[in-house]
Amino acid sequence: MNIGQLNLDELDKPYAAVVQLRTQPAGVLHQVILRPDKVKQTMRTCSMGHAHKSAIIILGESLGDEVFGWQHPENIFIVAVLGAATPKGDTTLKSTQWEVAPLE
Repeated sequence: MNIGQLNLDELDKPYAAVVQLRTQPAGVLHQVILRPDKVKQTMRTCSMGHAHKSAIIILGESLGDEVFGWQHPENIFIVAVLGAATPKGDTTLKSTQWEVAPLE
């Protein structure tokens, strides 16, 4: 997982990260867990009216997430990767705590 625009191809496991959303003012940062199981493949219409394959990710599904809702990856800028995140329980429950291990 690299700093910069979110690349869903790099999302091979959950990561704790600090992100900036392009839809918000500069300097507004959020800590989130970026999870591959929260990515949804979908179709998106471009400005010319053509349908294209696209992907979106939902934020706010993990305990401690500071932002909520579906986002296109190009709207998410990773400011810092805090580490790999491992759940301490059932990931279907929002109350499940996450352990963050620094990346090597």
